Amino acid sequence: MNTNNLVEVRKSAANILKKMLDRKLKPKEAKDKWPSYKKDRVLDIAFYALDHFEADEDIRLKDKKYAKWQTEQIQKIIRCLETGKPIEKDIADWLTPRGV
Repeated sequence: MNTNNLVEVRKSAANILKKMLDRKLKPKEAKDKWPSYKKDRVLDIAFYALDHFEADEDIRLKDKKYAKWQTEQIQKIIRCLETGKPIEKDIADWLTPRGV
């Protein structure tokens, strides 16, 4: 994948995450629309965040503080996808599946 294409794929992923946070897409729909890509750690982490967000719906409903924190983390990932900046280490550590 060339650099220009990767930038566009990342921006597309950011747009999907924004739509999910704006409740225009459900997490499952966001996962179904996720752009295809070849190994890119940033996109892998962003997808894992989306997967985690989907799995934690019940927790967010019960714990507003956690819901706010998780939403803020996704917003940080969106900014990284849009700007090309690296994902902060604490977010990457939290969202990197073990064994990767």
